Amino acid sequence: MATEALKSLLERIWAGSFRFGRLEWIFLIVALIAAAMRLWELDGRTMHYDEAIHLHFSWKLAQGMEFVHSPWMHGPFQIELVALVLKFIGDTDFLARLPYALFGVVLVVLPYFLREAMGEKGAVCAAIILAFSPSLLYFSRFGRNDILMAVWAVSLLIMLWRYSVPDCSQNRRRRYLFGAAAITALMLATKETAYFVILFMGLAALGLGWRQILGFLKGRQSLAACGSAAGFFILLATLTLPQAAALIAIAQSPFGLTLAAHDTGSTGDTGAPVWEAPLVTFPIWAAPMWVHIVAAAVLVVLAVGVARGAWRVRNVVELTAVAVAALSTVAAVAVVVASPFQRLLSERGTFTGNMAGDYVDYGVGLALMLLAVALLRMNLSAVTGWRGVMLLLGPAALLTFCWLLVCWGGSAFIGQLLPAGASAEDLSAGKVAVNYLIPLFTLLTLLAVGGAVGTAWGGGVWLGCAAVFYGIWIPLYTTLFTNGAGMFTGSWQSLGYWLMQQDVARGNQPWYYYFVGLTVYELLALAFGIVAVVWLVRRRSAYGGFGIVLAAWVVATLAIYTVAAEKMPWLLVNMTVPLALAAGMLLGHLLDRVPWPLAGPGGRRLALSLVLAPAWIGLAIWVAWLALKGDNGNIWGWLGVLILLPLSALIAALVRVQPGAGAAAALGVAGLLLVSGVVGAWRAAYTYDDSNLEILAYAQGSVDLTTTYVDLKNRVFSGADGTQSGVVKVDYDMWYPFQWYVRKETREGTLEFDRFCAANDDDGSEGCRRVGEDTGPSVYLAEHAHAVDQGDADQYRKEGPMRNLLWYPETYRRPGESRADTGMWRQLNADVAFFRDTAADPEKLRSALEYVIARRQESDWFTAEYYQYTKDQMQE
Repeated sequence: MATEALKSLLERIWAGSFRFGRLEWIFLIVALIAAAMRLWELDGRTMHYDEAIHLHFSWKLAQGMEFVHSPWMHGPFQIELVALVLKFIGDTDFLARLPYALFGVVLVVLPYFLREAMGEKGAVCAAIILAFSPSLLYFSRFGRNDILMAVWAVSLLIMLWRYSVPDCSQNRRRRYLFGAAAITALMLATKETAYFVILFMGLAALGLGWRQILGFLKGRQSLAACGSAAGFFILLATLTLPQAAALIAIAQSPFGLTLAAHDTGSTGDTGAPVWEAPLVTFPIWAAPMWVHIVAAAVLVVLAVGVARGAWRVRNVVELTAVAVAALSTVAAVAVVVASPFQRLLSERGTFTGNMAGDYVDYGVGLALMLLAVALLRMNLSAVTGWRGVMLLLGPAALLTFCWLLVCWGGSAFIGQLLPAGASAEDLSAGKVAVNYLIPLFTLLTLLAVGGAVGTAWGGGVWLGCAAVFYGIWIPLYTTLFTNGAGMFTGSWQSLGYWLMQQDVARGNQPWYYYFVGLTVYELLALAFGIVAVVWLVRRRSAYGGFGIVLAAWVVATLAIYTVAAEKMPWLLVNMTVPLALAAGMLLGHLLDRVPWPLAGPGGRRLALSLVLAPAWIGLAIWVAWLALKGDNGNIWGWLGVLILLPLSALIAALVRVQPGAGAAAALGVAGLLLVSGVVGAWRAAYTYDDSNLEILAYAQGSVDLTTTYVDLKNRVFSGADGTQSGVVKVDYDMWYPFQWYVRKETREGTLEFDRFCAANDDDGSEGCRRVGEDTGPSVYLAEHAHAVDQGDADQYRKEGPMRNLLWYPETYRRPGESRADTGMWRQLNADVAFFRDTAADPEKLRSALEYVIARRQESDWFTAEYYQYTKDQMQE
């Protein structure tokens, strides 16, 4: 099959049907420029705190060490992807960041596949904005997964639109379903923001295909008849239904359960269920081997029958459901009847003392028995069809869980699926905590519901999509089947962790944080993207629904990230991408409104509009800056005001009398903002000496770290003392990002991380060490809080302070604010007063303007600092 496809492609290229025209050349040139920008000095910047975490775990995995997924590091995809690069290509800073840079280039190319919806010029404009965007460039050269998520989000939009528009045969359109399944799996394995992207894309598909869904709900058509956007919605919903299971944890408190733990101080446990009472006991019959052989034979017969067409998939599901109902009755009776006797035998005539657990055991068993009996009393015709099958899914899921508990090794099997915290002693006794039983039961039920609805809709196509989805998702979360618990942490704890972290609100940023970042870095995308939203809504019928979907994506993204508690600079990527697509679409429309080339009197007027509009803005900014400085006697300022007035009248006259002049003026403004963005992108991406204070920098590693490492490498690690174990000791508070640079020295034992005592701790806390306490180390690196005076560190020379981590000083915030302790309405009132005072203060306005335009900042970095202590003989 693959050979035939390759042969067909070569024949098309040879025959000239594989077109590579002007548009393709433009995209190729833009992609090459984007690649050069992203790869140039990719290893120049010091590692960021989060970068060092992700890349260090990738390095450990590449070295053959164990990696276990934990949602505090987000999805495992980036860890495993970078590990492949480090293992098979090389171990350098450049190569560690290379996958992210390549994804940044791919993002620039993706608008090409939306050219029919956006227009060719709109797609090119969007690609240019994506290529030169300051935040996208910065975070394409950065070891975090946000740029990966941007690629998956746009790719899923492409799959949605291409499948929803019937421009090709049904067989060719199905490939977009398989592509969507693969992208969705990769997205879920990348970062938890996937839940929002999938939700939005699903709702967008529902909005486009709601008539078909409504027709099915009213019984006017079958589920299988739902195609186009409605079918895409069904695919996304059924594939990802189990991933939303943790949403039930929102209602855990009234029931006294802990299905998803709040911030526990141990990031690995947050979002996971807590193993505690009540417990449920399963006295399940351990069937002999011949029963399993018979069951396997039946499954083989059914599979062969489906493959040969003798059985329909729906018939097999219905028959299985009837059998499950009967078996569920047996299981339920066993729970009710055998549980008391099993307790009496195991506890020597006494109950467990856990009355809640006893009642849960009996209640669950009795409810299952009554449900199974009621289902068996139904006529077989009542359970034919997917509605009847769905009624049986709950008992089927519980029976499946119990069967796995016994037939596949009991506690050994379940213990692999559950994360740390599950009691091996309870599992060996057949006991499962309700806090874990409910998530497992919910996951199995939703998986069965999704499978039933999916097969009823798409049959074999859906099963193929599910195979693609889980064929990607399971190996990624289990790290190629070496971590069975990854299936549970990926399906439950990823969303559970994110839900429970909302109260923490890391960063403690104000609600307007992203509007500050977008104003500073993404003025082109922000200004034209917001205008594009209004334009697309007003012309919603002109683009077959794509315009309204894109406008809704912009609005929804701005709203959800503004409301979300955790706000970080790298999340700007998620808002910039839809804004860039919308802005590019609008700019493409403006380009179409201008008659090219600009020749004749009309052309000269258009060219004049193109030049005068950005000139007017530049002059206005300069005059405003002079006014804010309070230099009212400056003759150049008054001259600028005198020029602005007739210039405004001239531009207005040109727009009025010359068709297309308004579009030309807008394009001139866009050109000015693009140039401004390029300058800002260059400053942010290629300045490595900590001289530029950038809002994008948050816990950014200082250049002092790399300077220190190079110094140690030249003087210590490569010298005679470098052969001694523990020749350098480093404060644990400097673990990241310094750990990335000394990963090899740590492995070889020439550098050790240790816990240092506080500088004002006279006695020394238990387990900590003072600087200079040991006689062996040649060099100490101590965080500022653990630094000591020169006299307390005999034979050591103290150098510093040097910078460890850098944070932007956050001058955009209210002084002394504490948002975690303040209600929303009080925050808003205080913010309004803050904005009013800022607008009335010329000095603050001037400072803000100078930072937006020229990145001038009077404040210094907020820093974490460290000192270096070197033995006297090392100074020679």
